[in-house]
Amino acid sequence: MYINTFQCKVDQAGNGPLSIMEPLPCGPRRDHRPHTAVRRFFGSLYLNAGHRQRMEDLRRRMGYRRGRDTPAYYAAMYLLTSNESLYRHTANCFCRYGLEFAYATLREMPPHDYTLFSAAKDIYTDTPGTAVADLANVVVVDTLAFSLIVNALLIARYGRAVLNTKEKETPF
Repeated sequence: MYINTFQCKVDQAGNGPLSIMEPLPCGPRRDHRPHTAVRRFFGSLYLNAGHRQRMEDLRRRMGYRRGRDTPAYYAAMYLLTSNESLYRHTANCFCRYGLEFAYATLREMPPHDYTLFSAAKDIYTDTPGTAVADLANVVVVDTLAFSLIVNALLIARYGRAVLNTKEKETPF
C-alpha cells in the first residue's frame, strides 16, 4: 500500500504533478468538481422527471423485500434508472433477491452509461473497482456522471430518505 505523505506543489499555471501513486490529483483544474455537484442541485436529486418516474415505477414493480432493499440497492437503482438508454441495458439486472449485474447488456452501451453502470456495481457490491483517481479525472468521468455518483453515494450512506430532499440549505 502506498501512502501519500508529500505536499502537492502547484505552479502558477495551475499544473500539479500527476503520479500514478497519488490518490487524488490536486490543482485548481480538479478542485471544482465537488462544488459543481453542489451547484447542480436544483431542488431534487433526480436528474429529471423521467428519472424519478423510472425509479418509482421500478420500485413499485419490484415490491418490497426486507433483505434486498438496502441503501446500496437504492443507490444502484438510482444510477441505473438515471436515463432511458442505461435503464434499457440494465433492466434485466433487477431480480427478486437483488441485483445481478451479469444480466446487463453491455453491447453498444455508451461510455457515460458504462461509467454509471460500473459505479452502481461498485456501490452495490461494496468493491473498489472505480478508482478515486478516475472519479477526479474529467476525461474518464464527466461532470454529470460525477454528480449522479455523488448523489448515489449519499443514498448509500443515508438511505432512500435523501431522495426527498427538496432544497439546498444555505451555509452559515
